[in-house]
Amino acid sequence: MRLHPSAGLLVLALAPASADLAFVTCQTGDALSVVDTVSQAEIARWEVPGKPAGVAVAPGAIYTVSPGDKTVRRWSPEGALLASQVLDGGPIGAVFDAARGRLFVSDWYNARVFLMEDPP
Repeated sequence: MRLHPSAGLLVLALAPASADLAFVTCQTGDALSVVDTVSQAEIARWEVPGKPAGVAVAPGAIYTVSPGDKTVRRWSPEGALLASQVLDGGPIGAVFDAARGRLFVSDWYNARVFLMEDPP
């Protein structure tokens, strides 16, 4: 499988159906692709505005970070938008701390990390 050169961060997760999935952002396409890593096929593509870059997987949720509109979004595993929150600065990357239920979002412009105790 070849990824477009503008493909963003890649995150693997174990889905409820026991399939290994990868969530891949595409900044130039304003999208997130869901890829079945076994068949190497794109099984879904979600429209994500704001030039999505960062992606993090949490139990029952996928988070995207779009620096173009400075928005963190929470999605259901099926691709429904559940919540969003605008941050200042230049949010770009994300990681989910499953042990504590927190989301960390990096800020490209201000050399800081947002700690979201109760992510959107």
